[in-house]
This record gives sequence, C-alpha cells and structure tokens, in this order.
Amino acid sequence: MRRALATLLMLALLGFLSFPAAVGAGEATGIRGVVLDATCYGPCRYPPQPLPPYAGPGLTVAVRHLPDNQLVARLHPTDGHFAVKLVPGSYRLKARVGQEPSCWRGEARKVQVLSGQVARARLRVANACIV
Repeated sequence: MRRALATLLMLALLGFLSFPAAVGAGEATGIRGVVLDATCYGPCRYPPQPLPPYAGPGLTVAVRHLPDNQLVARLHPTDGHFAVKLVPGSYRLKARVGQEPSCWRGEARKVQVLSGQVARARLRVANACIV
C-alpha cells in the first residue's frame, strides 16, 4: 500500500513539474520570410509586377543578434523562403547572393521577435549589372 501511494505521489509530482513546459510547447518563436528577386530583366514595367522569390543559386540569409551583432544563423534557401526558430529579441537579417564582390546587391532589415510569435520578413536582392 505504501509503495503504491509513493508511486502515485511521484507521478503526480512529475506531472505537476512538467505542466509549464507543456503549456508553451505549441508556441513557435522566430522569423519566417522570403527573399524576393528585384532584378529588372529587360525594360522595366510600370506599374511593376509582383516580385518573384529568388530561386537561383548562392542565396544566403545571415541572421545576427542585436546589439552584439553575433551571428546566430546562416540560412541557404533554395526557393527564396526561409524560417528560423529564435529566442525573443532584436535581429538583423541580410540577404546575399554569391561571394563578395558581386553584381548582386542584398537588402538588410531589422526584425523584432516577440515571445510566442513568428515575425515576418521580406528581403530583396537585385543584380545591379543588368541594365
């Protein structure tokens, strides 16, 4: 009888201790985004058409924590879309194609990540050598 009572108490204690972790388990925190190809191939149209996601080779998205500028992730999306789980805080995203120096110019953006939320980000890259 004592053994059964002790086992029941231990199970209840373990269940109680794991409760806070189970409550937040379904919450995602991080950044989800897309890198758009802003290159104007041929004559540019007005109004401009929606920009397609960059699906070419060599795309890198660097994620740095602010204010210390520490690199926390380097992503290599193949279809222009990316996602990364992060702790809440401020981050700087920078898109780049290929190695520097390059004709490609990438955009940088500051993103604020809040607890339990997924921040959205859109970055652009463009080939400056195409006129």
